[in-house]
Amino acid sequence: MALMSNLRQAISTIIPSKFSLEDLKGFPYSEYQDQLVEYEEQENWYTGDALRETISGKEGRPADLYPMQINPIRATVAKHAYALFGEVENDGRPLIVTKMIPPESGGDKDIETWKKDTQHVEEVLNQVWWESGGRDLMIRNAYVSQIYGGCFFKVTFVPWESSQYGGTRSIPIRIEAPNPKTVVAIPDASDYYHLAKCWIVRQIDENEAESYGYKITDESEYWYTEYWTPKDYIIRVNNQIVRKVVAGKEILLSGENPFGFVPVVYIPHIRDINFLGSNAFKHLIAYVKELNLRYGDYGDATNDDAHPIVAIRDVSGTVQMKKITNWLEVADLGQTSGITGNEKPPDMFEVRQQRASAAMKGLIDSIWQQYLRDSFVPPVAYGEDEGSQRSAMTLAMRFWSLGSHVSTERYYWTVGMDILQNILLRIMFTKKICGITEKHLAMRMKQVWSPLLPRDREADVQEWVQRSTAEIASIEHLLELSGDVEDIAEERNRILKWIADVEEARLKAANKQAEKQLKMQMEANEQREENVMESEKKSVDVSEEEKPFARRAKQEPGDER
Repeated sequence: MALMSNLRQAISTIIPSKFSLEDLKGFPYSEYQDQLVEYEEQENWYTGDALRETISGKEGRPADLYPMQINPIRATVAKHAYALFGEVENDGRPLIVTKMIPPESGGDKDIETWKKDTQHVEEVLNQVWWESGGRDLMIRNAYVSQIYGGCFFKVTFVPWESSQYGGTRSIPIRIEAPNPKTVVAIPDASDYYHLAKCWIVRQIDENEAESYGYKITDESEYWYTEYWTPKDYIIRVNNQIVRKVVAGKEILLSGENPFGFVPVVYIPHIRDINFLGSNAFKHLIAYVKELNLRYGDYGDATNDDAHPIVAIRDVSGTVQMKKITNWLEVADLGQTSGITGNEKPPDMFEVRQQRASAAMKGLIDSIWQQYLRDSFVPPVAYGEDEGSQRSAMTLAMRFWSLGSHVSTERYYWTVGMDILQNILLRIMFTKKICGITEKHLAMRMKQVWSPLLPRDREADVQEWVQRSTAEIASIEHLLELSGDVEDIAEERNRILKWIADVEEARLKAANKQAEKQLKMQMEANEQREENVMESEKKSVDVSEEEKPFARRAKQEPGDER
């Protein structure tokens, strides 16, 4: 990157450009340059380029001041950006879901009408975000916000990208996330979410310049610039006003602002003093420097301990190195030489002086712990539970520093998203697309965020069941606690209908069982009656058969034998 930048500068000195941003009428060039320097410094610390500083080493050769180039800033930015949106659902909706709030209504018919209207507006907004790659824009701006102290969202009406004219968009509106380095924004008095003026400047290539109808000249650089106020706007490439062709008709991109507002919203990371927010790590840079220096000292000390100085004494002559085997080589110090016989034998020894110490290691740990505190990222966010099992509540409380900081970020994002979604609807209303009317513009909205941390769903459900059984919570409140029910009134009606259906099914089953038992009882009774009648019939038949024998016995007495 640095090589390409130097190459461009060298080329620009040989082939000077005929256009410069300094020539752009009304453009706050000095403020833009100061802002750019600040942003590039922050970017260098995020990427770690700032740690590639060198000093004069041995024999005047350059040496790295921070050889290890430890850069915890990247991890800090990643943790903050991810925690901002929390545990989101894996679907195509934006990471922040906008829900429309209808006004108080007076009847069932009115409720149903407003319900259809709110669903229509929500579907339209989700469609625009989906076609603009909303999830990518949001997570990218979450990172950008941590690095530069804030992020921009811009809404552009792009009829030439409509599917009606061969484009890919069903709604000809594009949401963009311009890099803060390319934007100079001036807020409207004390209202930081509505801009009085806004410039967007970026370098483009010849092909993009030609796509805007720019006539290519011998210039070496091409600057795309946008200037917006609530009253007018102008879009140029260098000094030429750009144009687009839609359905054979040429549209000049300048003139009166048809919307009456600047379609750009700035969302700060944390706004404490100025309009532009503060980033996630500017106050941590000193820790990163000190951490690298102390790690370097500890590494040098450990290296010295691992490679001590070897000395010899009482050696006469030169030490001879002798090879015993292919892998073993020893130093031959010679023999003791002398006259008295009391001379000491030759000796080889290590000159050891312990350099790496527990205090050095403790200082590094102390610096790191303080970095974690001031970055609002606790050790548990790195998967460290401090060596013992903890309850879910304990671990959640250990996340409190990060959670409280991210909640503050969400305050700014909520306001910014309210303004941005309203901008989308007002552009649709102005351009008469998607059936957006003044009635829709009058609706309030809310931004629905996902939980910061994974939730113990089983424990939550048990609590809801217990509260419902003990009759200490309404069904509406329990549904609201679940967090996954969009229309609580409708869900309540569904539950009541389900209960009624279950009771009706149980009643039908009971009636059917009763009819079955009654039928079985009647069949049993009929069978019993048939058995009695059959028994009585057999008795009558037997009696009729016995009558002749009875008469004969009466007329002819039997033989006494």
